[in-house]
Amino acid sequence: MRGYQWMRFTHRELGTLMVFNTHTQAWPKNWKTRMYETRELGLAVDDLAGNGLAIVGGDMNGGPYYPRDIWKAP
Repeated sequence: MRGYQWMRFTHRELGTLMVFNTHTQAWPKNWKTRMYETRELGLAVDDLAGNGLAIVGGDMNGGPYYPRDIWKAP
């Protein structure tokens, strides 16, 4: 499983700000692993950021990409 990174900042006006970065498992056949990874990330955001401000970004590999599970150059 892939993981995530997080950092905590203190903003002068906003207070504590958490930034999370992730890159979940690619390819359609790995959908279940991606679901476990995003669940783990969501629990971490809830635990670490609580009611504070959190930004989650990165490559979720969750779009309607790769109609077939193959890769070929154009």
